[in-house]
Amino acid sequence: MPYKKIFEIAEKVSARGPCWTQGPGGNISEKKDNSLLIKASGFRLDEICSQSAICRIETGPFLRQLFLLFQKDSLTEQAYADLIKKSSQLSIVNKAGLRASMETGFHALLQKTYVIHFHSCTAVLMAHQSAQNPEEWKQFCESNQDIRLEIVPFIKPGLELCKYLYQAKSSSAYILANHGIILHTESPISSLNRWLEFELDFCNKFHYRILYELLSKPIWSSKDWMKLEASPWKIYFPDTAVFQKRISKILRGDKLKSIDFESWESDPCASELWAATQLLHSICPELTSIEGNIAKTVADLPTEKARQEINLAGA
Repeated sequence: MPYKKIFEIAEKVSARGPCWTQGPGGNISEKKDNSLLIKASGFRLDEICSQSAICRIETGPFLRQLFLLFQKDSLTEQAYADLIKKSSQLSIVNKAGLRASMETGFHALLQKTYVIHFHSCTAVLMAHQSAQNPEEWKQFCESNQDIRLEIVPFIKPGLELCKYLYQAKSSSAYILANHGIILHTESPISSLNRWLEFELDFCNKFHYRILYELLSKPIWSSKDWMKLEASPWKIYFPDTAVFQKRISKILRGDKLKSIDFESWESDPCASELWAATQLLHSICPELTSIEGNIAKTVADLPTEKARQEINLAGA
């Protein structure tokens, strides 16, 4: 099986449910034979195996075109979207209609064999604590020196995040504010196991008991998430802005909103996004939300619109 390792990683990340990934969010890549194998845009991590939703990108030509975009006076999101689409179509091994992830840029730029990006609730809280309690965060990191961390402020996904990471110093883990985590590794399963330990230690130190309990379960269940407190409308992840209309359709309540079993059945992708929102608001009400105008800009990105068109499940 040519994509065995990617499928193994996807299964491991998906097992943590909305703690780590919601809906079609997150992406995984492997560099092999001068190519980048990466999850196709719009697919859930837990369905890429059954759907063979992997794209092959020829790394050299893609990076040459990407560097040309970096040299322009203004970043062109449409040009970046077109580059991903064209690169996806050039490879004859790709299934018709598949398009590489919108984050293909940083997957190609980061040099280690495996890049694993997912929307970890804990990573969002880590970025928050690093800003609000820098001394405690520093002490915590010093007790985990085997993980080289870089905190990245909130940056729009796609081309802008790609360019930021190109200029950032090398790390084994990039914590993205209001977004998630990027692991950059040669040993993906070991790195994921170590990252889970790191998250559990963090939740224990900073007293996020509910998240600790959810993370500790080897298999997640929607029943556990439907017990969470209702939340006001908050945008903690870019995907919440991207799928706002779908999320609004399945919410119950007025000022405080929640989801029920019927919601989860009708649109699991939107339900997972809101479940993560409820979790974060219940354990950290002061957590910064992505501002409305920025959220709209994210939702209007050409790469995001293309992803919405692909992910029709529950729409």
